[in-house]
Amino acid sequence: MKGHTAEAEKGQYVERTPPPPTRALAVKLNGAGGARTAMLYPGIDGGVDVATHFSARLPGWTVYGVLTAPAVPAGDSISAMAARGLAAMARKGRPDPDCVIGFSFGCFVALEAAQQLWSAGRPAPTLVLIDALIRLGAQEVPTAVESIWQFARTAGLTASLAEFTAWDVPDRITAIIRDCARTLRGLDLETGRRLYDNIERGAEALSGYQVAAYPGATGVVVASDSTLTRPDPQLWREVFTGRCEVTVVPGTHIELMSPQRADDVAAAVRWLTDGLTRPAGS
Repeated sequence: MKGHTAEAEKGQYVERTPPPPTRALAVKLNGAGGARTAMLYPGIDGGVDVATHFSARLPGWTVYGVLTAPAVPAGDSISAMAARGLAAMARKGRPDPDCVIGFSFGCFVALEAAQQLWSAGRPAPTLVLIDALIRLGAQEVPTAVESIWQFARTAGLTASLAEFTAWDVPDRITAIIRDCARTLRGLDLETGRRLYDNIERGAEALSGYQVAAYPGATGVVVASDSTLTRPDPQLWREVFTGRCEVTVVPGTHIELMSPQRADDVAAAVRWLTDGLTRPAGS
């Protein structure tokens, strides 16, 4: 039986529409595509459009971005995000991607997806992580509000962390829409709220995530001027116990997804994937 509301008790039947179930969509990011398949988990905002710039420069690859729809649910987890992405790839007829790519926050989800494939006895994909600091075990995660502020600051927000924290949520969203309009095009109250929720729930999911060692081949792309990461091979070797290569791309963290850095990032991804699939020492 359908649920009823107070209006129904008054003689006015109102059908309660349940919220749509959360699922992931695998969205093709490059035009021609190729024989090898890559899937990409995006940054904490959840947007995959920015990844089209470097994806278009990967000949021989078909690249899919993982898009959560309609929004990241409350109480979500990194493992659930990874599983939804793999399910979306399976629906595309590509259940065993050759490469799993993550950008920023998406690096943790990509790592978890590779772990899930490995644990299930499936072919281990090459893992490529673009600019994220990952450590074994629990992560050092800012509060949800600070995570939202950090993201918005890179997109043009002028408020200090103290100012941003003191505001209520509607005022924070209004400030993001006002200050970040040039960088985050198309923001309105609805999409601004969704962006805010996605970042908040992503930060909460990451705060409870424990990173386990991954034995598969891994490539790490580091932005030369990133304030979020640092090239720390020892830290990464504790996580990536198999073959691991690191390369540095010029620019800041946010610039790595820009059209201006697309050639550099694509070249780094090609170099890592090609090198990691060759026998060691060749």
